[in-house]
Amino acid sequence: MNARKLAAVAFAAALIATGAPAFAGQDAGIVRVRYADLDLSTATGARTLRHRIAMAMESACGSYAGTATSAGMSEADAITKCRAANAAAADQRVAAIVARAQLAAR
Repeated sequence: MNARKLAAVAFAAALIATGAPAFAGQDAGIVRVRYADLDLSTATGARTLRHRIAMAMESACGSYAGTATSAGMSEADAITKCRAANAAAADQRVAAIVARAQLAAR
């Protein structure tokens, strides 16, 4: 299993185990996304959380910078797969967190 696949598996396990948005990096470490300082009942707070998650995914899965050449295409494909695997799990988790915050604000 390559490092990015292992990272995606570790990420999914971290979501289940910790209940907090996290991203598995290439070394199967965890990138935690902090949001306690955000008001997630607002559009601005939710947008800021999504931005932080996008930055965490770049940190965890890698950057597309330098992958425009044919030699970098396999790396770009691996980055895309890692981000897709993490994005699906993160989108569900963020939706639940934001919905809870909005309900609590009522």
